[in-house]
Amino acid sequence: MPNMPFLDTTKQENNLQISVFDLQAIDNDMKVVLDKHISSICEGIQGGDIRAVKQRIKSTLDGWSDNLKMGAIAEFFIHLYMKSHDYKQECLFFNLEEHSIKKGFDGLYSLNGEIWLMESKSVLLTRFIKTNNLRNANNKVLYLSPMISDSKNLALTHQNIMQHKIEFNIKEPKIYEYQLNGNHRLYNRFFNEFYDLPRTTDNTDGIAYILNNKECKNFIYLYAPKKVVQFAAKLFERIGVCENINSPAIQEVIRNLKTHVHDDFYISKFLEKGIIYLHGKVPDNVKDYLEHKFNTIPEISYLVANHVILEGINLPIDSLFIVQPNNLKRNSLVNLIGRVNRLNMIFTEDIKDLNKLSPKIHFINNKEFCRAGSDMTKKIKCLRTNDFDDDVCNPLLEKFDKEKFSKNSAQQKKKQKCETILTNETIVFSNPQDPAQILQKDMLKLGLDIVYKISDDLCQEIYRRIELERINSVDISVIKKIQTVFIQGLKTYIEDFEILRLQNNAATEYYDSFIADYMQKSLKEKVSLTFSYLKSQRENSTHLQYIGSSFGEVNHQGNTSGKTNFVDLGRKTDADLANLSIVKVKMEEDFISFKLSKFFQLMLDYGLITLDQYNILTYGTNDESKLNMVRLGLSLNVINKLVEDGQFENINLDADGNLRYNDEFAIYRDRVDDFFRFELDKFFMI
Repeated sequence: MPNMPFLDTTKQENNLQISVFDLQAIDNDMKVVLDKHISSICEGIQGGDIRAVKQRIKSTLDGWSDNLKMGAIAEFFIHLYMKSHDYKQECLFFNLEEHSIKKGFDGLYSLNGEIWLMESKSVLLTRFIKTNNLRNANNKVLYLSPMISDSKNLALTHQNIMQHKIEFNIKEPKIYEYQLNGNHRLYNRFFNEFYDLPRTTDNTDGIAYILNNKECKNFIYLYAPKKVVQFAAKLFERIGVCENINSPAIQEVIRNLKTHVHDDFYISKFLEKGIIYLHGKVPDNVKDYLEHKFNTIPEISYLVANHVILEGINLPIDSLFIVQPNNLKRNSLVNLIGRVNRLNMIFTEDIKDLNKLSPKIHFINNKEFCRAGSDMTKKIKCLRTNDFDDDVCNPLLEKFDKEKFSKNSAQQKKKQKCETILTNETIVFSNPQDPAQILQKDMLKLGLDIVYKISDDLCQEIYRRIELERINSVDISVIKKIQTVFIQGLKTYIEDFEILRLQNNAATEYYDSFIADYMQKSLKEKVSLTFSYLKSQRENSTHLQYIGSSFGEVNHQGNTSGKTNFVDLGRKTDADLANLSIVKVKMEEDFISFKLSKFFQLMLDYGLITLDQYNILTYGTNDESKLNMVRLGLSLNVINKLVEDGQFENINLDADGNLRYNDEFAIYRDRVDDFFRFELDKFFMI
């Protein structure tokens, strides 16, 4: 393994060594190493399909708070650090359970006969620590987290934890608030006071304020993906004639997005005025490409995004405008503010501006994207102190307060959920002999408790159906088999609406078609097929289409009350349908990868599908040479493109499992367009 790029390594007392790792110093060699080890670090000594692993990481992080995301990323590199110091990875679990207080990368290492545990306090790892303590009472446990107030809140029973904290933050933000009446003011968090600033007639509304206070690189934060797109469109309308349209770099990005996504992709138009947007329903390869371009093209001045920005690389952000602060608690807000003027972008070889140590943070009160009486005063004042409280939500931890729940229904529901976790722990640690109880344990280990209210009755019924399917197997599709064995007649047990849709034949037919027709296609082909489907639905008067909560506008009856998971296609233009198609492709791929995949695994384990079927469902191919490449992280789309262009024979795996290429492939790489070259450069050092 190559040396990790440390900014500083110092020796402390008691043989303690502190090393500072520079994420920005990662070179291509290091990227290859990351890809080589990511499966084993995240999912154990057996490794795994790198593409699926990355997708699982992405999907899991989407649902986390900002501080948990930051902790997970930090802990991943600590694992890599331990590997580089000859610690042997013995076992590791990547937690996908929704009920975990801490989620991330957890593992067990050994060195010279001593056991070391990497810890982020998920319920899953708590199980592992408990098991290992029974076998070896002399375990040494290492806890690492960027945002823990009291380390005792991490402890299991009878654990003593020694703590080291970094107390000082070298950056101090300047915090501004734009008010609905057009005034703006500066907040002093030390005195907890606001100071009115001279009013300017130009600040007619929030967008005008942003345009008047913009800097080179501006991050505009909104919570909801739908609002992210709407705000980007509003901003585009308000910016006048822009010279960016003549920028060769901008034009190249626009051309590539039209080639690889769709001609009517909104971002292609918004780029003409230096605007991009990002949210969790932007396809991953497009998101990565756009982040790279925001990082490297000065003319791209505006990034409109939600929390998804915290999952990617550090970006050159000069100012932050918070337009929709929903769900931003104090820790998340501090983390968001920390994205502005990262230290590695201030302390460069030629330090030019130490004013960046006081990044400008603007809170924008508004009626359209926030609420009618928008007032962010309370949100701003939560930044007054550096102190914060840990929220101990894992019922397996010693400091968890079982008596903290009040008598109201919401609190009692949380209490019941915690009791369920404790019950499930007993089952996971049990050694059942009854087949239905073994199935229950297997379902819990797969994380299917986020789909079902798992009970003895449910597992007995599902096991009965599995046995019946084994005996009387008929030639039906895998999705239809999921419907028959796991969905039909079990509505009272199912808590996941997306899974529950599969009780409808129209839904099973749709996913049968999606898996059969889409897996081998490029992104543009998938978007085009989905666009044609949505257009036909609109023309056939089937106007209501499921799109999920992120972009839903109406409920299943076509009105705006209750859960709005649908859109009315009759009200959408062709351009709207094209962009809904992009969202829908990402949504369906995530649904298959992170929900249906649990059923695929269970069906494989219980003999309801073959390994060949599993490979097709999971990877899209049974070709062994392609499978080897997919497991390294190459998408099937990239592989098929290389096959089509006669380049697949010009790459191979060496004895260590690393990707290698010949001179002909290097020439080919230089000739492809910038978008596809960016895809290749993730895996090939050329």
